[in-house]
Amino acid sequence: MAVPGGGSGDVLYLQYAGVIGSAKDIDDANTAIKTAFDRLKAEGDEVIDGSWIGTAADKLDEGWQQWQQGIHKIVNALDHETGLVVKAATALKHASESL
Repeated sequence: MAVPGGGSGDVLYLQYAGVIGSAKDIDDANTAIKTAFDRLKAEGDEVIDGSWIGTAADKLDEGWQQWQQGIHKIVNALDHETGLVVKAATALKHASESL
């Protein structure tokens, strides 16, 4: 997190530990989403891949596939963005240390 500096001027200082802590919290939440998704997917696949057939089963399967794709997009985006935050915070930390 960037916070106003104590000196004069419009200077911001990075609270590196806070940024990394927040990124870890996001990563932990994303891991929980993945774990819950895997559990729900196993249960859903059991129903859909079972003996249930017909129009209703086909419609459910279509929505089920879209839902899975959506979850994959969300967790991949969170992984990507969290990585970018950590990379940017680390670069800012190194840059400020070299000043």
